[in-house]
Amino acid sequence: MEQDTNKEYLKKLLDFLQRRILSNPTNHWFAKDLYKVLAPVSDARISDIYEQCIESILLQQATEFYKDFVIADIRQQLISDFVKMEHWRRRNNIQEFCMALYQQIEAITNYLGADKDLNLIWRCIRGAMFFVDIKAKDIKVRGKGKSIEECIIYSSNNYGKDLSEFVAMDKFKAILFLVVYKTYVDWNNVSRFNDDFNICYNIYAVRNLNHRGNIVEGNMTKRIDYVFSNPSHAMCNLLGFFSKFISNVNQHYHISADLVEFAEFCCKNNK
Repeated sequence: MEQDTNKEYLKKLLDFLQRRILSNPTNHWFAKDLYKVLAPVSDARISDIYEQCIESILLQQATEFYKDFVIADIRQQLISDFVKMEHWRRRNNIQEFCMALYQQIEAITNYLGADKDLNLIWRCIRGAMFFVDIKAKDIKVRGKGKSIEECIIYSSNNYGKDLSEFVAMDKFKAILFLVVYKTYVDWNNVSRFNDDFNICYNIYAVRNLNHRGNIVEGNMTKRIDYVFSNPSHAMCNLLGFFSKFISNVNQHYHISADLVEFAEFCCKNNK
């Protein structure tokens, strides 16, 4: 009877440690010291408990990261992929890290690419000039040069199509342009726009290593080599881009009145 009582107390203690102590990121030192003390008893078992505690912390962090995310429909999927991303970051596995990171970007991009209003706006504005007139400060006043469609689309098969039909990186670039930059790209911020696109392309290139039959060559090889040349630096850089991307989607989606007005303006001029 006394043995059963002690077992219950120990279960409660373990539950208390996991929920109240080990789940707090500031107590990581305690988890490590606890592991050192208990390791001689059962190294494999304690390691398993420690990993469960870490996974619990990762889930807490992922839930916190996405708690106010504007696209509620895919929030649980994003949380799950965030946990995978951090899981592989802890193991310093850049390839699997990029896979889980890209899955989040892909889910958001695909969701936005299927938005009927965004597709309608795309149809109206794709023939307009890509650059905003730097002096005008109004997205309806465009500069000279190539059209939006010419600057966004790399794959010729995507010309004249809706966003939802685009190949992966053309779709991301269109969403970056429409939602994150709200079509306001001029000579002052075009380098930042291109940098954002290229960082995502680097993630996409590494992600493709997980797909059988993909032939990696040319520009893709250079992107992969760049990421693998310093994985620790790459992870920090990619996470910085990703955090900013999430914040911008949260801030700029749903569609702004300026963007709707620009689309209406383009539709009238196209008639």
